[in-house]
Amino acid sequence: MDNFAFMIHPVHGITDTARESKPLGHLLESWIDFFFGHFPAIYVFHIAGVRSRIGKEIEGWLVSCPPTTARSVKSSPEFRERKIIQTGRLAERLGARIVGLGDLPTVVSGGGHRGRELGHSSDHGQ
Repeated sequence: MDNFAFMIHPVHGITDTARESKPLGHLLESWIDFFFGHFPAIYVFHIAGVRSRIGKEIEGWLVSCPPTTARSVKSSPEFRERKIIQTGRLAERLGARIVGLGDLPTVVSGGGHRGRELGHSSDHGQ
């Protein structure tokens, strides 16, 4: 097993604001959805000191694919794939040899059916 990364994404922009002030909150939520779609991939934190069952020490990184769920669902498949690949490349630059996507493919890539193609697009699916 080698170094890893796990990709996350924001589900909601600012749910608490929307709850407190419905008109303002929804306006701000749409702004957040819009702007998060333009952010690059984000390094969140480093995970060190993980030991595998066979005793090998590995490290990993948590990386974020910025578009919110709402923005991803409304966007084209090409936009979603570009953002996932961009985040995967950040993970690679950090040192990850494998990237976990969690529920991200089901949210933004057709129920996860395009995952194999995304792996090939980032040169790691072979």
